[in-house]
Amino acid sequence: MSLDSGNLLGCYTELEIAAGIPSLVDGRSNGYLDDLDEEVLEAIEISARNESIKKEVDFLTEFYNKEKRKKLSEKIAGIERSVDVMSVAIQELIIDNLDYTILRFGRKENIPESYLKFIKQKDIIQSMIKGFFSKQLNVYLTSDLVEEIEYLVSQLQINYELDTPYNRVARLQEYIHNKARFIFGLEGHKKLPRKQMGIILSCARMNLSIFDLERSKGKMIPIELVFKNVSEVPEVYFGFIFFKCLMQSKIESLYPKVIEPIDGEYKPSWNIRFMKPISYYGEEGTRNKIQEIISLDAEKPVMEIKRSCVDIYSR
Repeated sequence: MSLDSGNLLGCYTELEIAAGIPSLVDGRSNGYLDDLDEEVLEAIEISARNESIKKEVDFLTEFYNKEKRKKLSEKIAGIERSVDVMSVAIQELIIDNLDYTILRFGRKENIPESYLKFIKQKDIIQSMIKGFFSKQLNVYLTSDLVEEIEYLVSQLQINYELDTPYNRVARLQEYIHNKARFIFGLEGHKKLPRKQMGIILSCARMNLSIFDLERSKGKMIPIELVFKNVSEVPEVYFGFIFFKCLMQSKIESLYPKVIEPIDGEYKPSWNIRFMKPISYYGEEGTRNKIQEIISLDAEKPVMEIKRSCVDIYSR
């Protein structure tokens, strides 16, 4: 029996056969091995490319996570209370996810895109109210009325009472209703277009929530002038409002108020979502991270809470 490479195939591994080693040893080329060579080379190239991509992704992910860890670590450095650390971590998660939050808010509340484009602007609330009075109600905007609107909105933004966006918007709604009664009579508030009112109030609530975020970054009035016992850390203002929103929505879910019927039915808990913090509209992964942070035991040592928050935030 002649011992050529064809008879010695059993001496090679499958990988060596696939690579065409028997053909090279024998000094000849075999058709199916040539075809296999090309397929293997292509597979090797694809595998190498995929491995390179994986390494790049791993590197970038590691770098990104390191940057996120560093970012939050710098934010919470020097904070002495665990609950304040948790508040700052939650705030940063919301800020990172803000654009998506606004889009999801628009979808859930049926807000026209034309409103969403300006939802972050400081003067959007007063612009909406002025437009509502002049275009929807045909009310002439006197200088006194304009000044009155601007003053009301500034008070809602300053928020001396440390109230939730939901409660502040309720004051805004009451103001509009009272104006309608003054202009059109005792039943004047019933003439207001419900859909347009809903859009204005929803946008005002989102805008005030965003304003609270900006204020927490030290861009607005210092928290010490509003509520000295909260903390010397500006970011804690948002945390205070955030947890107050959670408490308010929780109480409402347990003890719902009886309200006017909607579409012929009593729906006592329809407004719970309006009481919840801005994170309610956030991306699912962000909401899960926030829930993890909320679930931390604030009685544990602050350094342990800091490590947990950084780990959760940077995932």
